Amino acid sequence: MQVYTPYSEARQKLASVLDKAETTGGVVIIKRRDGRSFSSGGSPKSPVSPLGCPIDRGTISTDERVDLVREERGQTRAEVSALVSDVLVLFFVVSFRFSVFVEQVCA
Repeated sequence: MQVYTPYSEARQKLASVLDKAETTGGVVIIKRRDGRSFSSGGSPKSPVSPLGCPIDRGTISTDERVDLVREERGQTRAEVSALVSDVLVLFFVVSFRFSVFVEQVCA
């Protein structure tokens, strides 16, 4: 981060100040004599994904994206439902076998 004081220095070198902000990708702060400060930063040349993945816009339509999300949500719900039913069946089988075991031990 580059800080320029006084304001007149930054004003005289405005082109180089903005070039530095662009090339370094950082922020340039310009302070005035009265204490106010202004910041300027270079803008990114292309949009950047917050996940660090390249952004590919325009390959599929919004409707196709909505269909994909709905399809995935439906599959996920079906998979979760099947898993829950499997766990419940397993729980009842184990409970039954445990109760049979307890009856045999206590008898």
